[in-house]
Amino acid sequence: MNHPSVRCVLAALILGVIAILPEAGRGWTPVIAISAPAIVAGLSVVPGRLFQLARLVVMVVVALFALLRIADYGAGRAYGRAFDPLVDMGLLPAAWQLARGTLGLMPAALILLGLLAGLVALLGLLFWALGGARHLGTRPRRLWLAATLVLAGALGLARTTGLGLPIGAPALERVAAHISQARQTHARLQAFDAQLARDPLADLGPETRFSALAGQDVMVWFVESYGRATLYDARYGPTVKKRLAAVGAALAEGQMAARSGWLVSPTYGGMSWLAHGALLSGLWTDNQKRYDAMIDSDRASLNRLFRQAGWTTIAAVPAIMQDWPEAAYFGFDTIYDAHGLGYRGRRFNWVTMPDQFTLNRVRQIVGRLEQPAMVEVSLISSHAPWTPIPHPVAWDAIDDGHIFDAQALAGDSPQAVWSDRTRVRAQYLKSIDYVWATLGDYMTRYGDDTIFVIVGDHQPAPVITGSRDDYRVPITIVTDRPALLERLDARYWQPGLVPADDLPARGMDTFRETFTRAMSD
Repeated sequence: MNHPSVRCVLAALILGVIAILPEAGRGWTPVIAISAPAIVAGLSVVPGRLFQLARLVVMVVVALFALLRIADYGAGRAYGRAFDPLVDMGLLPAAWQLARGTLGLMPAALILLGLLAGLVALLGLLFWALGGARHLGTRPRRLWLAATLVLAGALGLARTTGLGLPIGAPALERVAAHISQARQTHARLQAFDAQLARDPLADLGPETRFSALAGQDVMVWFVESYGRATLYDARYGPTVKKRLAAVGAALAEGQMAARSGWLVSPTYGGMSWLAHGALLSGLWTDNQKRYDAMIDSDRASLNRLFRQAGWTTIAAVPAIMQDWPEAAYFGFDTIYDAHGLGYRGRRFNWVTMPDQFTLNRVRQIVGRLEQPAMVEVSLISSHAPWTPIPHPVAWDAIDDGHIFDAQALAGDSPQAVWSDRTRVRAQYLKSIDYVWATLGDYMTRYGDDTIFVIVGDHQPAPVITGSRDDYRVPITIVTDRPALLERLDARYWQPGLVPADDLPARGMDTFRETFTRAMSD
């Protein structure tokens, strides 16, 4: 085993395994890498003390490549895109919280520790195996060089003939691609900084803003993982549209009207706060750096615009369990987080409380106010892991939430559900059906003198959609004053709760300006 040639073959095999690590959730790729024999051949001719330095440089590059591939795979599975080191490093704590909430603390910790231990062991074995290159004889060294030249020639032939064979040096290519990506992200961030200085609503004074909504409460409801696939994927659409048809009929019976359209979310499968930021700030916050720049800016959020115009602004955020310093930017008069909402029942795994409880508390809070309220509500019952699924109860029996305890203990564990992709998708569908059953009942019961804005934050994760291409999410406005809906641009809105698939879409960052102007005189 300690023979130089055997160690070199082992090193080449390990390099080959690392080269075909899954990329951005696309599965294992059949890469024929020229890097493995080239590294061995190159190290075999490095003289004396420089060998150790060269071997260390190789290990750093390989370790970086392996970590990027793992990060790409995780970002691809969760968000439908590659990992961006310039803007995504801050997401690691959020990823850990999601994993812990979905899988449980011990399983998530064991998976993480196992992954790290396996990677360290593999890299340690590689470091030892590469040491064999220092002791190769003349003939073996020539064989490794010949193998490198043959594969390099095959690569050149493939590229010149257009065969498109998956041959290359993936480690260097991947690292170079991420460096290029970081440079492009930096340039876009500089352009974003310039955009922060220009507010398209600067010409609209507080005295005229939202004049059409005078005396009305405004509810902005973000529905977790509610995207285009929810309505038009054959696995979900029929059930969801049936529910929406029932809701629409109940609204019509109550003399309420609805318009729906499409917005393009800045995120996919997760990172909901980026979507909230884009809709409320009018800025394209498609990464954490932009979001942070928004938080530090003077751009008035939609909430703050309502506050300046005389509304009491409230946030109901049942997913927030720790300090939320970013909230100062949005301009809320009062924030009700997971603790402040007063839920005393059992948690539904990651979901701290059912949406029905959150909405009932909002109703009670707003009912005590003497002036109209603008309320932003994060609805989280359709958030992963989608088990257990709550079901509606009588509104007057909700109290402090203990009525939901039996529901929180029902159903299978996240581990059981997530072991079967078909079951995951079925649970997701049940959660969306529950959310809309709850929203519809709330609006028909308590929708007087209120305008509702119901918007998906992003498409569900790729495990639900099976793709990561379409970033559209539905947006619906419901009101008991149908004349208000005539103010909306008919090119982008149509009657009902389900927008046509071919209806034009606009970026989520356009809503702040278009809605404010539409509802202002």
